[in-house]
Amino acid sequence: MSFLDRLQKMDRRWVFLILAIAVTAPLLFPLGLKISPTSESLTFYRMVDSLPEGSVVMVSFDFGPSAAPELLPVSESFIRHAFRKNLKVITLALWPDGLPLSQDTPDNIAKQMNKIYGKDYVTLGYKSGIASVISQLGEGFHQTFPLDARKNPLESLPLMERVKNYDQVSLTCVLAAGTSIDWWIGIANGRYKENLVAATTAVMASDYYPYLQTRQIQGLLGGLKPAGEYQRMVDGENTPRMIRMLDSQSLVHLAIIFFVLLGNVGYLVTRNPEARRRK
Repeated sequence: MSFLDRLQKMDRRWVFLILAIAVTAPLLFPLGLKISPTSESLTFYRMVDSLPEGSVVMVSFDFGPSAAPELLPVSESFIRHAFRKNLKVITLALWPDGLPLSQDTPDNIAKQMNKIYGKDYVTLGYKSGIASVISQLGEGFHQTFPLDARKNPLESLPLMERVKNYDQVSLTCVLAAGTSIDWWIGIANGRYKENLVAATTAVMASDYYPYLQTRQIQGLLGGLKPAGEYQRMVDGENTPRMIRMLDSQSLVHLAIIFFVLLGNVGYLVTRNPEARRRK
C-alpha cells in the first residue's frame, strides 16, 4: 500500500491532534508573526484618531461572552484610544448579556488612565428593543435613559449635560455579533446622519463591506485579525495576548490548508485504481 493510500485511510483523530497542537503551541510559545494593518483597519484607526480633543464617542456592546474573543479586544482598544485622545466616552448595551461588558470594560480602563466617571465617561446601561432604542436616542438621550447603569439621574452627570442626542456625538462604534448593526446603519446613520464605525464577528464581515464602500459606516473590523491590527496600532508592541491569539489562528489556518491540499492530491492520485491499471 502506497503512502497516499495509507493517508486516505488515516485515523481522523490524528488530524484533530495536530490541529489541537497548532492551536495551543503558539499560545504557550508565541511565534511573533508580523501584523500588517489592512486598509480597513487603518481607516478605522484614522477615523478615531482624527477626532478633536473633547469630542464625544459612543460604544454599543451588542454582543455577549460567546463573541468576546473577537469583539472585546476592539472595545478595549477603542476606549483606550479615545481616553488617550481625551475624548469623552458613552457606553450602552443593546444585548442583555452585553451589559456587564459595557460596564466593566470602561471602568477597568478608566482606573488605569485616571478617568472620572460622569465627567470623562458614562455607562447608560441596557434597554430592550434595538430599533426603538436607536431611534429614541436620536430624539433624546435623557428620555431614553432617565437613569444610567449606576442608577444616577442622567441630568446629574456633567458629561450628559452637553449630550442631548446624536448631534453631540461625533462617532458611534457598534460592536455587533448580530443584526443590530443593520438598525444602526438604517436609523442612526440613515435618519440622523450619525457617523458609524463597526466591529463584527468574522462570519458577518462580508455582509457589511458594501456599507463601507458607500460610507454608511466609516470603518469596519471583521473578526480577530483586524481586531489585532487595530489593537497593535493603539498599543504598539504591548499586545502579547493578542499576538499569541493571532499566531494560533494563523498556524491553524495553515494546517487546515495543508490538510485540504493533501487530501485532494491523495484523492486525485488514488481514485479509480482499476481504470488506471487498464490503461
